[in-house]
Amino acid sequence: MPEISKFIEYLMKQNADLTAQVKNLNETIDNLNQTIRELREQLAQNSGNSSKPPSSDGLKKKPSPKSLREKSGKKSGGQKGHKGNCLNVTSQPDEIEKHYNPDCAVCPHLEQCMEKACVKETRHVIDTVVQV
Repeated sequence: MPEISKFIEYLMKQNADLTAQVKNLNETIDNLNQTIRELREQLAQNSGNSSKPPSSDGLKKKPSPKSLREKSGKKSGGQKGHKGNCLNVTSQPDEIEKHYNPDCAVCPHLEQCMEKACVKETRHVIDTVVQV
């Protein structure tokens, strides 16, 4: 019988030691989890959500802000059936201005050049009056 009581005593002591060790390990795990949380919070900080300067952000590309608009499914630009409004060049303009190179004004071959000349650029200018 003394052997059984010694064995029971040994098991109880071993149980107490293991219980204390488990408690100690659980405390260590809790401390490590807290440290991990703090380090993750530090990693998540940048100049946008803390008092850090922008130079501390490093070379990472900032994520672009997401638009809150929902897509309509239509193509961009004018839709089918839409009558376009644009400035059409009138066939009877009020005024025509011809611009020449200043060197050509004194050239003796001006008329020969003008026979061969073609229009380089056409502009349609509209003067508007705005009343407030």
